[in-house]
Amino acid sequence: MRARIARAIGSLVGACVMVLGCASSPPVPNTASLPGVRHISAAVAATAASRFTEINVNADGVILFVVDGATERSFLYADGQLEPPGEPQPAQGAGFSIAGIDLARGTALVTQVERQFPGATVTTVALIDVPPHGAVWALRSRSVRGGLVNLLFTRDGATISATPAT
Repeated sequence: MRARIARAIGSLVGACVMVLGCASSPPVPNTASLPGVRHISAAVAATAASRFTEINVNADGVILFVVDGATERSFLYADGQLEPPGEPQPAQGAGFSIAGIDLARGTALVTQVERQFPGATVTTVALIDVPPHGAVWALRSRSVRGGLVNLLFTRDGATISATPAT
């Protein structure tokens, strides 16, 4: 009887250690909700461009707005392929140079936000030109309760602002 009680207590202690160990582990980031964020570098390379007015990632893939003089064209990079560009449109500014920007930072920021706010899902990631900061990372995150927040980060990942989205 004592042996059975000792085994039961040992099993119970082992189960508690497993549960507590799992509970203290950091949450796994949910980048599967926005898989295109890992393909920003490939998308930029596929365009062979160096100036952009915007690069954004959503559920459809990576959308790039490439500046060419006074015009810009939009491209969609999805499923490892660059789709034909849209018709040229008047450029929305001079755009920003991609030189010196760590494009893997987008994935790192998604991971950071989803770890900082457990249960949150980043729904969009973008590189946009925001004076006076220049090119910045813009993320939109949805909480488990449905609230939205817009987050701005410098190209190096420092927080500029966090504001509720309407």
